[in-house]
Amino acid sequence: LLAKHQFEEAYGLINQAAGEKGKNNIISSPNTKSFVAFCQFRHILSKGGVSSEENVRAAKECLRRLASGSVTGGDSEVDSMIDAAKFMLSWPKNIVPVSRGTNSIP
Repeated sequence: LLAKHQFEEAYGLINQAAGEKGKNNIISSPNTKSFVAFCQFRHILSKGGVSSEENVRAAKECLRRLASGSVTGGDSEVDSMIDAAKFMLSWPKNIVPVSRGTNSIP
């Protein structure tokens, strides 16, 4: 889902997995909401930045999710926040080309 930039679907899948885990049906995901927020934030900046109001709102929401995750989550959530900060430090020089037809995240 992340490679296809389907971020809302990824959040939904993580929420669903968390609900199932609460019902003692153990489902784990290597991706956290913070990691999804980082991927979404990176995608927003990579496709041209925050020039539109829609992109500004989406980027702010990603940063809010990253900040919240880094406060309430574990090491992986903090790592996602640090990765976002590192990405911003080198932006716009690090604009990631949009991958087509691959399952990897650039």
